[in-house]
Amino acid sequence: MSVIFGIVMLNNQPVKQEVMDTMKKALEFWGPDAQGMWRQGAAGLGNLLLYNTPEAVFEKMPFGDSSDNFVFTAGARIDNRAELCRIFKIAPMEAFKLPDSYFIMRAYQRWGENCADHLLGDWAFAVWDKAKQRLFVARDHHGVTAMYYYKGEDFFVFSSSLKGILSLPEVEKKVNDYKVAQILVGWNEGGPETCYQNIFRLPPAHTLSLHNGTLSVNRYWFLEQTPELRLKEEQQYIDLFLDIYTEAVKCRLRSYRPVGATLSGGLDSGSVCALASRELKKEGKRLPAYTAVPLYDTTGLVPPNRIGDEGPLAQAVADFCGNIDITFCKAENISPLEGVERMLELHDEPIIAVGNSYWIIDILDMAKCDKLGAVLLGQGGNYTVSWPFPYFCNTLKKAKHNIFQLLKKIAKRNIFNIYTRYFNGVLIKNILFNKELTDRIKFFNKLNSFRSCSYKSIKEAQLKSIQSGKSKTGALLFENGSAYKLEIRDPTFDK
Repeated sequence: MSVIFGIVMLNNQPVKQEVMDTMKKALEFWGPDAQGMWRQGAAGLGNLLLYNTPEAVFEKMPFGDSSDNFVFTAGARIDNRAELCRIFKIAPMEAFKLPDSYFIMRAYQRWGENCADHLLGDWAFAVWDKAKQRLFVARDHHGVTAMYYYKGEDFFVFSSSLKGILSLPEVEKKVNDYKVAQILVGWNEGGPETCYQNIFRLPPAHTLSLHNGTLSVNRYWFLEQTPELRLKEEQQYIDLFLDIYTEAVKCRLRSYRPVGATLSGGLDSGSVCALASRELKKEGKRLPAYTAVPLYDTTGLVPPNRIGDEGPLAQAVADFCGNIDITFCKAENISPLEGVERMLELHDEPIIAVGNSYWIIDILDMAKCDKLGAVLLGQGGNYTVSWPFPYFCNTLKKAKHNIFQLLKKIAKRNIFNIYTRYFNGVLIKNILFNKELTDRIKFFNKLNSFRSCSYKSIKEAQLKSIQSGKSKTGALLFENGSAYKLEIRDPTFDK
């Protein structure tokens, strides 16, 4: 997987080499296996490549197509290569040396800007049309990728990481108070806004085009429009789901370096590991798995209906599968506060559920030390695999009510109020809220609108929870792995 970046000048001036160098230097934390830049006239594209698949060693980016009309840069793992080979009449022996970016190029040549509908996997790419002086950028349906952009008076810039954009002195760095306030109270609205004014996140299932200074962002996939499937027997649903789920896991095992997984005591990562280990067993391989466990004894400290140590449940999964090697991660070498600081380093903005940061970082560090190239997760499984209904809907409803009441009480105090409670299983302490800020950004008016939202059906609740086209989960996971030379892969978010 690659970090990609680029710039287009809107004043007919040529792109300066030092601008490209500045962006590249800011992104080198990625620790690439290879890198490249292209610059011509008003446009420049860059790529820092991590060998994520066996075919990635043949990648050379940015690159032009055979007609020399287009220049591409991409970070991708394309999972429907076999299907595309049939469409493009590519022989299996020829495909052996074709990198995934080649299939993006062929798809763009055939379908133009509709090519996103024909690509499966985790991918993000940019195309510069030399003749039309037009930029096109696209992100996958719901994968683990990231893309940010900023449009100034004289230039447009994009990058897989905020670091590439923030590195340029010409970019204004103004705080987006409203987005910061949302994150600080755990209000996960998602969407394109970042914690910086006028710097936006390209959401999943979206494309971006820039032509003659006009920027257009469009959504190309609507999960809610998926037709219902009607089968005769319940077992048919189970069998078909298992086939699709197995394929989603299997295609994420194609890797240049060894693949591992996180393993909690839950159904989602547990099922991912069970399927992955079964596929690896056919090749005589074992699955390294990482489980976060407490450094100290949690007996008597855990609230009712909560689990303090998931180690025994994770071990039960490993014992059942037979070829999973668990590493229990106690995070002895990183404190919760250091975890918060590290996440700010990685994301350049605060994130929700930051209390989990220290053990996530410990797992990533362990995986890097074990020289893995990819780590499987089950992050999206709450919405697509286990889906604990109706408990989850009730939790969402209570969460909206609780957070609203909590903030109402805080707002009554002029400067701040120290408040402690369990909210959605997380202990909230010492929330500071500034009344001048909440009044200025009309925070509680917007929060009240959020609270009044209701779901008419189970299906609507599930779709809203996944937030196709809004979620920033994939971007955060991509950035989590980036500093550890790891590609994070989540089969539970497979389209």
